[in-house]
Amino acid sequence: ENETETIAFNYGKMVAIIHNAVQSFTSQHTRFSLDLDHLIDAPLKSIGPMLSHREEDWAYLQHLAAKIRHRLGKLPSDSLEQGFCHGDFHGGNAHVTDDGAITFFDFDCCGWGWRAYDIAVFRWSTRLANKEKERWEPFLHGYTEERSLHSLDLKAIPLFIGIRHFWLLGLHTGNGHDWGFGWMNNKYFDKAMKFFREWDTEYFTDKNETQTLSVG
Repeated sequence: ENETETIAFNYGKMVAIIHNAVQSFTSQHTRFSLDLDHLIDAPLKSIGPMLSHREEDWAYLQHLAAKIRHRLGKLPSDSLEQGFCHGDFHGGNAHVTDDGAITFFDFDCCGWGWRAYDIAVFRWSTRLANKEKERWEPFLHGYTEERSLHSLDLKAIPLFIGIRHFWLLGLHTGNGHDWGFGWMNNKYFDKAMKFFREWDTEYFTDKNETQTLSVG
């Protein structure tokens, strides 16, 4: 367990180092933006046909997407830090040597976006693995040791956890013609809806609403 926490700490540290390194990065090559069109709207277009037999769940996801847009819109304009992001810092896209050196790979999701989203991807992955308590705090400590994180960005991270899961379903359903659709069955969507509903219940509370709006 201590070893896992150490890796999470070092992982967070390296994510911050990458964010620092790309502060002045520019490129003539066009990349998609990690915005709500990419993270929610496009996914919904490919998710919808897959839920034609689950009308209640489809209506719920559309309602949840609207709530997310509303919550994000309440944050002070242009307040969240943006920059180039890896887009897929879920913990697996790195090679860790025996002495703890970390090498990142799989940059195909990179683009301009919210840094809070880039960080939230790791927290989202720990939630999926039921290891959020063990791994998130060490990661955050590692990150902030190398790079400051504005309080508003920190408070926005939980919101981006839900946004990330929309993206994941969009990735799966949008690539169904290449990856196959059979495995995206009722069991698959039961699990996905469970994740969304638990996150929704936990995140969209009066307490969280107050905390979000009190920062600015």
